[in-house]
Parts: sequence; C-alpha cells; structure tokens
Amino acid sequence: MFRLSAVLCHDEKSNIPVSSVFQDAHNDGSAPAEFRLVDCDYVLPASEKSIADRFKLRLKDRPTIFVSGAIGEPKQVN
Repeated sequence: MFRLSAVLCHDEKSNIPVSSVFQDAHNDGSAPAEFRLVDCDYVLPASEKSIADRFKLRLKDRPTIFVSGAIGEPKQVN
C-alpha cells in the first residue's frame, strides 16, 4: 500500500486556524495521504536542528506544507 503523509507546519500555541484547504482534504478522505500537524520549529534532540532546518523548509511560505513517505526525502509543497 502506498503510504504518504501530508504535514502542515503549525505551532500548537498558535491562534492562527489550520488552513481550510488542509482541513477539508483531511476531513473528506479523498486524498491518498495521512494528514498531520507538526510544530516545525521543534528542535530534534539527535541533530539539535529544528524540523524546518533538518528538512530545509521555507517557513515564510504559508501555509508551510510538506509531503513525506514513499517519495523519499520530505518535499515542500509550493
């Protein structure tokens, strides 16, 4: 089975709502992906880099979404 995750960078403490496009895709189940929210500023203990730094994500691009899974390295959606 093809496993793909679509990840939206979203700080848990943020008062900004989750993008409706992302939420709608999650809710209707028509996309072949699992949808996740992640704080991309979180620092990974092993590398001491944030998730954004580790995967070279451009956090100024909003909404910041990347895909991960059977495609190889995580790739940011433009």
